[in-house]
Amino acid sequence: MKVDDDVYVDLTNAVALLEGVTTTVKTMIGRPIRNSKPVRDTNRKWFVSKEQYIATVYPDYICGLGYFMSGDLPRLFYEESRSLPYLFLEDVFIGILAKRIGVIKHYIHGEFIFSNGTYDRSEISQAVAVHLSKPHLVTSFYKRKSAFYKAQNQEG
Repeated sequence: MKVDDDVYVDLTNAVALLEGVTTTVKTMIGRPIRNSKPVRDTNRKWFVSKEQYIATVYPDYICGLGYFMSGDLPRLFYEESRSLPYLFLEDVFIGILAKRIGVIKHYIHGEFIFSNGTYDRSEISQAVAVHLSKPHLVTSFYKRKSAFYKAQNQEG
């Protein structure tokens, strides 16, 4: 699994998710980004010039907040990356590599969450990875998640 440093990972839900996966090679699991276009405004943080990426749309890719990949992919990505110019957008670059080597993508939505600190009970119960951009949000989510599990164990 690859996750950013500001992402909370629920290992119980991660294991449950992975138990349902039947493909074990050239496989990625995560939240899809589709029909995303390069930012051509030079004043923007994620600016990408036409020299860096000429096409007008990126290939579908999995959001970089967190994703799972089969054990064969790091080596395959490395080997394929040697024949391409580097693109600083890690998730887009991995998506380009994934397309070139024929990766099977399993797209899931609700389990990979972007949060501003608000979430409902179902999100807390199903979340595999939650992007929490501020330290106090991580602490708050962890406390709510712990309370949810405690209540769940008392009910069951």
